[in-house]
Amino acid sequence: MRCLALLLALATPACGAAELMLPAPGTPRGEVTGIDDFDCETTSGETRCRLEPGVAPGCFGTVVSDALLQVREGRVAIAAVFFDEGAYASVLERLTNDLGAGEDRSEQLRAGMGGTFTNVVKVWRREGSVWFAEQFAGRIDRSSVSRANAADFDAMMRARAAQRVNGARDL
Repeated sequence: MRCLALLLALATPACGAAELMLPAPGTPRGEVTGIDDFDCETTSGETRCRLEPGVAPGCFGTVVSDALLQVREGRVAIAAVFFDEGAYASVLERLTNDLGAGEDRSEQLRAGMGGTFTNVVKVWRREGSVWFAEQFAGRIDRSSVSRANAADFDAMMRARAAQRVNGARDL
């Protein structure tokens, strides 16, 4: 539960948008409570810190499987939490209730045998940062909620667009 207090400051599944406390982009690394609990590795000036809490209660009535912080030049660039894809619909419903409809940035993904399916991606731009929820976060069984600055988010979306072949991107 300690790791979730760090990223989400949640005690119950009835949290609201004001309690969604993924560190804001630009937060100095030293101000992120509990960063010492993360396993951090620095390469090319960027630090990726991963926390694997295992099964722990989280927001929206789901379980957070792990968390990630990307730190660039001593400041948070991206913060994310990951959870089982089966909980995505309920997490998305909660985010929509708290943050509004959000922008639809869904995309087509290509599976191993060439079949395609939709990756539902919703985006909310708030106070200089971008919150986004992704149904398939790098794996078919994992979803995520992330927070980044607008420039990093837009760069990520451009990189994804460049990876598409015939309208679909490999998962």
